[in-house]
Amino acid sequence: MIVVGVCLALLVVGMALAGGFAYYIFRQTSIETTSSKGATDRFEQVRARFKDRTPYIELRSSGVLKVHHELEQAREVDLQSVRILAWDADDNRLAETSIPFWFVRLKASSPFSLKLGRVSRDLEVTAHDLARFGAGIIVDFEEPGGTRVLVWTE
Repeated sequence: MIVVGVCLALLVVGMALAGGFAYYIFRQTSIETTSSKGATDRFEQVRARFKDRTPYIELRSSGVLKVHHELEQAREVDLQSVRILAWDADDNRLAETSIPFWFVRLKASSPFSLKLGRVSRDLEVTAHDLARFGAGIIVDFEEPGGTRVLVWTE
């Protein structure tokens, strides 16, 4: 009976933590209606910050993803967040969110999966790899229809 009580208590605490984190992410996300020019300007602002760095993940025209592991440093950098900027050309909506890097580290032992448009790949990239890459653009993707996604670390 004590074991069941402990399991139930852990379940309640786990649900509360998950709900709290979902609320936190919701508060860190902004969605706005804007023009294509407004979205382009925002993407260019971010790109300008990292103009001298090659994106960590490159999507080639053939659909092949190239991870630039050679850009990783020997030591990890103390990153604060992973930022995502997404433009939906059909609805003229620009969404931006920030995910704390400590949360990304919770998945540190598992490589990430990436789905961009019709391209879906399992990557051999972990949070430790991102920390060795440091601050910069992780991926910059645009579909022919105008939908765009930009992911970067700070």
